Amino acid sequence: MTSEELIESLKKADPSGKMEVVVGNEPVWFVHTTPAYWDGKMERIYWNGNTPVKGEYVAAGSKLGIRTFGIDDAIWEYPDFPVDFTTLESSSPGSIAYYKDHVEKIRKESQEVEDELSAKKDGT
Repeated sequence: MTSEELIESLKKADPSGKMEVVVGNEPVWFVHTTPAYWDGKMERIYWNGNTPVKGEYVAAGSKLGIRTFGIDDAIWEYPDFPVDFTTLESSSPGSIAYYKDHVEKIRKESQEVEDELSAKKDGT
């Protein structure tokens, strides 16, 4: 999809331009351009309607990337990052425990890695 096609798709999906944009449920942090070969070759899929018919790896040209920064990323960067679960209370009360457990799991993993790195830095 080209940037022109993306913009048209976004305008069609949300004519007001006010809806939150996510990629894989994570909020968009920023948009950037890089050479097509940067950080691995760009992948391109050719479509016939809704059916993929051919794929290719591309090393020439440029690509526009969309970088996300979700709650997991924020916890890894800022272990005490506050997470609010109150909007789930009215819309999805059964999932609150799942998300709280997930957040605590990420906090624990983040802290374990931080402790491990600190120990290596200290030579212990």
